[in-house]
Amino acid sequence: MKPSLEPADDDKYSQLAPLAVIALLLGIASVAALIGPLLFLIPAAAIGAALIALGKIRESDGALSGAGLARTGLALAVGCLVAALVRGEVRDRLLKDQAGAAAERWLELMTSGEIDDSRALLTGDAAGQLVPRGEPGTAPRPVEELERIARERLEQDPLVRDFASVEDPQIEVETVSEPVFDAGRTIISAKLFLADQATGSHRHVQMHMSRNKFYESEGEPWRVDRWEASDAHAAH
Repeated sequence: MKPSLEPADDDKYSQLAPLAVIALLLGIASVAALIGPLLFLIPAAAIGAALIALGKIRESDGALSGAGLARTGLALAVGCLVAALVRGEVRDRLLKDQAGAAAERWLELMTSGEIDDSRALLTGDAAGQLVPRGEPGTAPRPVEELERIARERLEQDPLVRDFASVEDPQIEVETVSEPVFDAGRTIISAKLFLADQATGSHRHVQMHMSRNKFYESEGEPWRVDRWEASDAHAAH
């Protein structure tokens, strides 16, 4: 009896599933998700490719192989995605704490009448709002005059005028928004509670904080971009 030339069932050729390879490559590339949220698409694509590949391999009855590659790609993608989410949460919490502390510090400077230090913590846009715009066709005012006007405007601000004589005002950070990343800037809004502890009179101060590389290089990464104080309220 001649031996059969047909291969046994266990020896049948199985093709490597292309999606399994793609899932592995995307899984390896998923480390890029640590750079920023926009790159979360890479691990998401890896997870999708891996799940589809595993489904096709399972349904192929042995005609397709590569389940191990697909599982490896899936594990890499999930691991990188979780790490990126945790890292982003920690980063955002740190930024919010920094912005809240900077806002509180600026408010302490204003209420104690330290105008020069308060002015130094303003963004260029915030400082520009303190001085009048020149008329078209007229020569620009000297920098020294603009700085004098800005300082006078700060001295007239209700935060300075109403609290300069208050001893040890109460200042607390009430809420801090999630950071917004815009063209190299990080923007956070903070709401602070400010009270005269002797009378119980208080107000709320809404502040917009800004951070960028230039401010970091100057040693003060967070600057005040805008602020608005509510009217004074009596003690509840």
